[in-house]
Amino acid sequence: MKWITHLVTAFCFIFIISKYIPISYLGFMVALVASIIPDYFERVAGVRHRSVYFHNWVIPLATLILIADPTFAGIPLGYGHHLALDSLTKKGVYVGSKKRIKGFLYSTNLAHNAIVVLIHYVILMLFLT
Repeated sequence: MKWITHLVTAFCFIFIISKYIPISYLGFMVALVASIIPDYFERVAGVRHRSVYFHNWVIPLATLILIADPTFAGIPLGYGHHLALDSLTKKGVYVGSKKRIKGFLYSTNLAHNAIVVLIHYVILMLFLT
């Protein structure tokens, strides 16, 4: 998915989650940043965020951060949402060392990105009514 898709859909997701789990404004902002940070690392640092090693190290580290300081609860929420969306794409994401979860969407296809955003928006509207 494109970074803007991750950002907009994470906003909808975190907003819905915040109705059930208390998330501070800082935690909300951290979640939004965490939702796009994997794409940032890939673009700036050249680290492939869909690789086996990246996911297998970042998720445990994000969980440790959450345990250490609940203020940063947004990190696993935003990052987890990013992974969930990436698992819907043809490239997919690794779970463990060899298993890859793949979907049918193309991350570069604007229509596929728009559909994902629209679905998140509709779900958000259902929760607001």
